[in-house]
Amino acid sequence: MTKTHRSWEGLGWLNVHNADCWQQAIFLVCSRTAETTFEKVKAHLGVDGNERADTLAKQGAELDGEEEPLTVVPPQWQLNMARLASLTCSQTYQWIWASKPEPKGTSARLNLERIREVLSDFHNLRISDEQIWLSLRKPYVRREISDFLWMAIHRRTHKWGPGWEDKQFCSNCGVIESIEHILTQCDNALWRRRLWQEAQDLIARSHLIPNRLRIIPTFPEVLGTVLITAGNPAGTRLWTTIISETAFTIWKLKNRAHFDEIRIRQGMAVNVWRSALEARAKVDFTVARLKGATTAAQGKRASEAVTTWRSVCSYRDGAIFWDSADYG
Repeated sequence: MTKTHRSWEGLGWLNVHNADCWQQAIFLVCSRTAETTFEKVKAHLGVDGNERADTLAKQGAELDGEEEPLTVVPPQWQLNMARLASLTCSQTYQWIWASKPEPKGTSARLNLERIREVLSDFHNLRISDEQIWLSLRKPYVRREISDFLWMAIHRRTHKWGPGWEDKQFCSNCGVIESIEHILTQCDNALWRRRLWQEAQDLIARSHLIPNRLRIIPTFPEVLGTVLITAGNPAGTRLWTTIISETAFTIWKLKNRAHFDEIRIRQGMAVNVWRSALEARAKVDFTVARLKGATTAAQGKRASEAVTTWRSVCSYRDGAIFWDSADYG
């Protein structure tokens, strides 16, 4: 605050997180008539003021929503406009976009709200919209699946236009089709129910995944699957992989049924789903066996990937073998 608040004000608080809180703090300091000094202390040394600040920060993080500010900054102290001399061309462009009113009631906002609500109520996770978007960049989530989840949250998985009118109805139950209906609601699609049952059975075979996650997920849980944790990194990775691959397989098969006009049978669906999981497992096992200079972080990720798959399958001679003879 002592070193950068001038530049923050020059940029009009552009891209400054918690700008309102910083403005309140600067107002309280600058409005004092006496000289104000700051002392930097190391954390967890038992300093009374620092411990109380940590307690208040924890209480604030656990709040369900924002509270009214304790300090109201007078208008003459609210420097919310930028200085042109302080802006670069890129920052000027960002200012133009930031000054435009945000659209309300978009599909993405509705889905984001549903994701936050379900993760809070059933998984005790308080997350922001930014965390939802950033979760799609996790390294163990395939790029194709990240793109699919992004489109599903935005409801951009459907195409409209002349000649597509008959494609809007579900071929199994006749209702208007949505991504939620395809993934979790169409009970007349027996192959879809079979895939979720197969995923549930595979999850139940891993000792890394707790009982609370051994159920078929809801639509908001599918969209927020990367944020849900199993209590350990390997279990989280396995659960996320199985759920996301299952949802993506259902989506791809539904597209094939629509555009290739073929009937999806349960055996065919299971084979496609199993092939996708085996391909993921082979890649992780192969990468872990590669020799060469790696960083500690890369070695940790490789070890985590192997631990993930060894709880449900093994890798021998370039092939995947599921642990149970009854499975696969």
